[in-house]
Amino acid sequence: MELELVGSYPRPYGLNEYIKKFRSGKIGSEELDKAVGIYTQRLFGRLREMGFSYITDGMFRYDDIVDTVYYMVRGVEKGELIRFYDNNFYYRKPVIKARIGARRRGLRGEPEEV
Repeated sequence: MELELVGSYPRPYGLNEYIKKFRSGKIGSEELDKAVGIYTQRLFGRLREMGFSYITDGMFRYDDIVDTVYYMVRGVEKGELIRFYDNNFYYRKPVIKARIGARRRGLRGEPEEV
C-alpha cells in the first residue's frame, strides 16, 4: 500500500524566523531560499521515515492563497487579513494601488517591471 500526503504543513518556527528576517531586509533571497530548501528536505525525510510515497513541498513558501499576486503583478499591495470562508485559513486582501501590470522574475529572483 502506498501512502500520500498533500497540502500545506505547519511551517517550522525556525523557518518563520528566516521569513521575518527576509521581510525586514536583514537577509537576502538567496539565504531565504537556502533555509526553505533545508526545511523542505527535513520535511521530506520525516515523511519518508513514516512511509509516505507521495508528498508535496508543504507550501512553506506561501503566506496565503493570493501571495503570488503581490510578486507577479505590479500596482497591487497587501491589505487586511481576511478569513477564507468559515475555516482557519487566512489571506491578505489584495488592494489595487496603481495601474495593474505584469512583472517577471529577474535572473536573481527579484521581480522586474515588464
